[in-house]
Amino acid sequence: MQQIEVYAYGSLQPVLKDSRNWLEDALSDAHLPLIELLHRLDITQGQVQLVMLNHCPAAMDAVVRSGDRVALFPPEYPIFADWKDYRSVG
Repeated sequence: MQQIEVYAYGSLQPVLKDSRNWLEDALSDAHLPLIELLHRLDITQGQVQLVMLNHCPAAMDAVVRSGDRVALFPPEYPIFADWKDYRSVG
């Protein structure tokens, strides 16, 4: 059984039971595309401005693996200017 730690901030917090959630990935493949993770959480790409994967900004085509930490930031959440290339909206 594989675990992915997910944190959600701002307006995305209600999507998870709390601001932190462990997801059990029942897939035999240990590599989960970020877009698929969002789909499983019932989050659209437009609801996410920035994704941090293991404390680093990540593009939407990133792959999430067992043991990874994913932080999701909505469009209203302020982000640092040098992360602008990783924004998925706007």
